[in-house]
Amino acid sequence: MRMRSWLVAGLLAVAALLLVGRAASSLLVDHAWYDAMGVPSVFWEQLTDTVLLQGTAWLCGTAFAFANLHAVRRTILAVAVPSRVANLEVTAMIPPRRLLSITLLAATLIGLTLALPLTDWTAVALARHGVAFGEIEGILDQDLGFYVYRLPLEEMAYLWALASVVLIVTVVLLLYALTRSLRVDGRRIVASNHVRRHLSALGALVLLLLAWSYRLDSFDVLQRGSGPDGLFLRLDHVVTLPIDRALVVVCAIAAPILLRAGWMGQVRAALITLSVVLIGTLGVRQVLPIVMTRSAWVGEPARRDRDYQATRTLHSRRAFDVDGIRAGDGPATRERPALDTRVPTDELSRRISMWTADAARVRVADGRGPALDAAPAGWTVSTEQRIMALLVRRPTASTDRWTVSLADVTKPLLRDSVLEINIAARGELDEENSEPVVAPGLTGHKLVANPAGILGTPLRGLGMRIAHAWATRDPDLLDADTTLGAAPRLVSHRDVRDRVERLMPVLSQGTDVQPLLWDGALFWAVNLYSASDRYPLSQRWTLVGRERSYFRLAGTALVDANTGRVRVVPIDRPDPIARTWFGRIAGLIVAAKDMPPGLIDQLPAPTDGALAQAKTFARYGSRLEGSVARHFPDSALAGDLPPAHLVSGGGRVATA
Repeated sequence: MRMRSWLVAGLLAVAALLLVGRAASSLLVDHAWYDAMGVPSVFWEQLTDTVLLQGTAWLCGTAFAFANLHAVRRTILAVAVPSRVANLEVTAMIPPRRLLSITLLAATLIGLTLALPLTDWTAVALARHGVAFGEIEGILDQDLGFYVYRLPLEEMAYLWALASVVLIVTVVLLLYALTRSLRVDGRRIVASNHVRRHLSALGALVLLLLAWSYRLDSFDVLQRGSGPDGLFLRLDHVVTLPIDRALVVVCAIAAPILLRAGWMGQVRAALITLSVVLIGTLGVRQVLPIVMTRSAWVGEPARRDRDYQATRTLHSRRAFDVDGIRAGDGPATRERPALDTRVPTDELSRRISMWTADAARVRVADGRGPALDAAPAGWTVSTEQRIMALLVRRPTASTDRWTVSLADVTKPLLRDSVLEINIAARGELDEENSEPVVAPGLTGHKLVANPAGILGTPLRGLGMRIAHAWATRDPDLLDADTTLGAAPRLVSHRDVRDRVERLMPVLSQGTDVQPLLWDGALFWAVNLYSASDRYPLSQRWTLVGRERSYFRLAGTALVDANTGRVRVVPIDRPDPIARTWFGRIAGLIVAAKDMPPGLIDQLPAPTDGALAQAKTFARYGSRLEGSVARHFPDSALAGDLPPAHLVSGGGRVATA
């Protein structure tokens, strides 16, 4: 028996060592990567917020589980464990101290189980560092930043508490049933005084959770009202919100009443209290607003919601930056001579559309799946002042090379106008396998023997190689210094979106990853947006695959395809969400005036933001224009994004 115990303890120790070693190596690898990217502050922010989030949940969950399990353990006088010694059957009693240790271990495991799913550390980061909007929504008198920063974290805490209570109640009921402290005798449920008091305390906790849910519901009403498209109405203001506030008070008062009744043995009074609160609150919350809708007490139906429609108009314009639209400014590019394409502008726009369709056929022929994985396309202006389409194609076989081509859109067909560019001579593509260091769709990691200018993790020392080999499960990294030289570098997170996401997790990426060609170098450009689905009193649109009530351009991320360096070009006046995160990655921020003009001119248009502005403008107009009746067809802007076209103004012509 002793040998078996030592064997089990040894196996558990080895498993714990492997888990701890893997976690430590992952932390070391992540820190080395962020340090190589020049923003170790992001690593420490992520680590701090994760420890705060999961550590707090673990401690609270362990304490809550231990309190309940220890209460159950007090009903167990002794636990007998049968065993065999030679041919004799022996019954051993587990000592109370060991029972306490088992209870503590079980509570710790339950707390860990409840804490591990909490991985959204960005919610903690925004709650800690969020820059205030400086605007009050006027209904509940909360700063708009409360809904964007703190409310998501509070909702996460509520869901965690709800899951914890449901799990613990289930475990407690099961344990009491197994120990016969809670049983069914005929048509009666028989429970001891200890069990009755314990369950009464859990019932009171359920009522407190219900009060918390009604508090959160009052904030949710401002985001999703009862009107068309979630419009917040007068009914929500004068009926639903007061009901939610009243139910918070009722549930908070009923909780101690239920606890006292159950503690004193008044089971019937406790059950009646719980039933009345649960059924009554749900009935009042669901039925009364429907009844009041047909009442004249909330005002005349034709006139009562005009102020609330005006409120939505104002908030929607701010949320999607409609007032940022400038009519008659022409393309948002730097001043340059008008293009001498010798083709009419409308005809050139038509050929751009034809080129887009032709490029799509190339992508289908490649069989590489999504468009960005096969043939990312962008636009540039050649030295001859011609609009050129930039096409980057992935190889279809292991022996093929990456190709970078320019297509003159003034020519009728793509196959007649493609000019392949050999930028590998500048070192922009790896000579060994003709593959960029960073590109859309690239997976895995890459060892670079000649790391001049490439941002990667230097594998110096045996400890660093062991950590990376452990974290990536690649034993070949252990002898990287002998096969590739004294100072090889490991490039990981080679997918463009993955790399940008790790550096800017609180910002949403645009639909397209566009290639740019400047001075013989290949870059990837991704538009970044400040987005939220918690912004109150605003219209909600489906943008970039998700429903948003706030969506504004924050800047553009530029990723060097050869070195992996990421730089962010912010807009002139970023919103509070963007300023919150840009303050954490100051080393990556580069103002547009400090970038080469030829590169800035090629930055992709913020298509997703423009679509959000167009939809909102079509529905609500602009502040300068005032209220104008419009019709917005359901089919407008549906499906894929529109093809690129030309815009001109002020002597400038550019793609848009």
